[in-house]
Amino acid sequence: MFSLELSYLRLLVQVLRDRTDEPGARDRGASAIEWAVITGIIIVVATFIGFVITNAVNNHAAAIV
Repeated sequence: MFSLELSYLRLLVQVLRDRTDEPGARDRGASAIEWAVITGIIIVVATFIGFVITNAVNNHAAAIV
């Protein structure tokens, strides 16, 4: 008797989990981490390019005028 009730309870819990879980919800976190890494790389590259341009302008300021 008890195992039948437990089986119904397990079925109910599984159905509720299936209804509340969105498809692909488990993959969303990995995608966010990938975007964070890509954004970090772009920021580092942009900072490096800005540094190089600033140094080039400061070093050749007399020739630019």
